[in-house]
Amino acid sequence: MPRRWSLQWWFARLAFSFLIVGFVVGLEGYRAQQRGESARATIMMIGAAAGIALGIAGLRARHRR
Repeated sequence: MPRRWSLQWWFARLAFSFLIVGFVVGLEGYRAQQRGESARATIMMIGAAAGIALGIAGLRARHRR
């Protein structure tokens, strides 16, 4: 487990939250695309990718020895 209060520690603690937020933002981006709001959909998909990337980094930090 990473040192307490480090950035890695926070990623480890919030990993699943980042994944959930990434999924929800991706779903909203998909819905925006269906409505024809392409600029909003692009921003949402970028946010979803960032949330999922942070979630994966957190899972990696959580399972590191």
